[in-house]
Amino acid sequence: DEIEGNRLKIYLSIRRHLATSNISETRWPEIIVNVDSSDESDIIKVSSASKAVTVNVSDIPARLIVETVIQPNLPNIYEEILSFSGNEIYITNTMAELGLSAMPFATAWSALNQSVPIGFWTHDNRLEISPRANAIVGANDRLIVISEDDSTVVANAVSPADHSAASNKAILKQLDANNTVARRVLLIGMSTNHQFIFDRLVHTGTGVKQLTVCLPDNEVGKSMKRDLARRKATKVKFIMAKTDGPADLARLKPDTFDAIIVSHTALPQTGGTDIQTIKSIQILRSLLADKLADVHLIAEMLEGKNRDILAYEMDSDFVVSEKIGSKVFAQYIENPALRHIVDKLICSQSHHIKLYPVKAGKKSLVSSFGDIGRGLLTKQKILIGWTYYSDGSRVSIVNPNADTTLPNGYEKLNLMVVERR
Repeated sequence: DEIEGNRLKIYLSIRRHLATSNISETRWPEIIVNVDSSDESDIIKVSSASKAVTVNVSDIPARLIVETVIQPNLPNIYEEILSFSGNEIYITNTMAELGLSAMPFATAWSALNQSVPIGFWTHDNRLEISPRANAIVGANDRLIVISEDDSTVVANAVSPADHSAASNKAILKQLDANNTVARRVLLIGMSTNHQFIFDRLVHTGTGVKQLTVCLPDNEVGKSMKRDLARRKATKVKFIMAKTDGPADLARLKPDTFDAIIVSHTALPQTGGTDIQTIKSIQILRSLLADKLADVHLIAEMLEGKNRDILAYEMDSDFVVSEKIGSKVFAQYIENPALRHIVDKLICSQSHHIKLYPVKAGKKSLVSSFGDIGRGLLTKQKILIGWTYYSDGSRVSIVNPNADTTLPNGYEKLNLMVVERR
């Protein structure tokens, strides 16, 4: 409440300064305010007569955790496209300004070799993510693309032959459409967005059949248990324990779960930032031993350097709050409209990013990234990258060049796809 009050006072102070400085209101800068709740957003909107832009990045780590339970190996992909390192999301100039006329989305997708269109923004302010292949992108509409830089968003001349490649649907037969659902999930510790994670795992279509919530055996944990228990979820079991203690974690029988989430971001950081989470992960790793590969571990960390300590030797997913939250806010400052796109991509009811395993055939896949992508457009699946193993190491690439092909001897190919749920 104190933080929310301070933000409101800062906004009002800025507004007062602008109003008393003889600056025409038409020349005021756009003011973007980070909020933590819809109530805080409403207050700012009322105070600004809806002239301030409010954004909420505090729940993005929690949304990503829920998404990662459903689909492993997503955090690194989201971290790249939601930050200024590597590829980012851009809203381009109009099609006409790119040198393109009105055309079907599939044709527009083929017109950008160094960027991946994932949708478009119409001239009348309608947002389309993962549209139909034949949806018309108007001359005054703007493409939404994933690109390494806005300078690489360059259109090529298109011809009818570019679109005809979309009729090649052979790749669709090789996709393994089975979702990797975690039916038994263990949630250890307390996240700053614990209620959000709990609600999404229990009440949305995640496929979770049994959720075990292990909370710290103290007043803070007991208070959280009372709050969560009031939500009347029938498939939840609560356990009070020392959430970074070897004996207590062993009693949880971690090898009986499909996915385990560990977060202590809402608790005092005893011994240093993320130490409790690091301890818990190391204990779980020891307890799981040779069954580690069968259990999906997800850890929420406050600092990226602590993620790096564990990541080099563990094939687990790490959601780093400082990297996701601060970098997304920085992107929103550059273009506030991006918040609508991010809202559709992370833990929404409409769209998501999915990794599709490609069934190994008698022959390796020799098609280019562009040809594979065109084959997927017919099913409203937008190819944005791929992961594979080469010489025993996992390789993950967002936005390869359209002409890029897979290396010889690749294994365990997965296609990164933006799609409608």
